[in-house]
Amino acid sequence: MSGRNGGCPLPEAWSAYVDRETAPGESLALRAHLESCPVCRLEVRAIQAGRKALRAAPVPAMPDDLRRTLEGMAARRYPAPPAASAAPWGLPAWVRFLLSPAVLAPAAASALLAALWLGRREPPRLELAAEPVELPMELVVSAHNRYALTLPLAPADELFSEPSAQLAGGSMEAGDVH
Repeated sequence: MSGRNGGCPLPEAWSAYVDRETAPGESLALRAHLESCPVCRLEVRAIQAGRKALRAAPVPAMPDDLRRTLEGMAARRYPAPPAASAAPWGLPAWVRFLLSPAVLAPAAASALLAALWLGRREPPRLELAAEPVELPMELVVSAHNRYALTLPLAPADELFSEPSAQLAGGSMEAGDVH
């Protein structure tokens, strides 16, 4: 970004900035300059107004002689394929389309995926114990204390210090099972 008029960027830089063709670092430098320079702000507004006017202008029609010349050049360079014979195998065009590789390949892949999905085996289900398991209360309190210590900012007063702590309004005696 070369400067002019005391360090202002050239019009080409502002045009690239308006078109979003500048590198990120250059865009930041131009934006910072734009905030402090009213002359460059006017220039950017003029470029934006010109772009807007060009977008709003009607597109002129192509002259007939130019169109014919271009069509002739294209025809010489890319000759039309020979006319297709009547439907091969006597099939209508829509059937030939359905039998084309562009349609058959995705259809076959979809059918394969559906077959794999529908034929999958379910993982074995875990059976729960029919009877409740009795655990010694010391084991439950110890597991609770270990878990509570893993919590962030675990309050120390919620740790059970001895097996005779009160639980849900009842007492727990050493040797109780739950």
